[in-house]
Amino acid sequence: MHDGRGLLLDLADDAELRARAEGYGDRVRVVTTTCPSGPAPAALLVRPDGCTAWAQDAADDRVDAAQGLAASLAQWFGAPAPASG
Repeated sequence: MHDGRGLLLDLADDAELRARAEGYGDRVRVVTTTCPSGPAPAALLVRPDGCTAWAQDAADDRVDAAQGLAASLAQWFGAPAPASG
């Protein structure tokens, strides 16, 4: 977080959520990992100041979660960069 970028923690290995964050690579780092014990959220978007901007519970509807992530990314980090290629 010292680099001033946000952090998307993908705790459920969800390719769709990681794809939503692709246009934010210069502003949001994506880390995919697992939580070895106990209940945990499926994903978290953390602002550069360390506050949680968005969270997904494992039981959340995936479409709603992806839309919620997209809205939070836009709110906190602006528009995604245009796709290259």
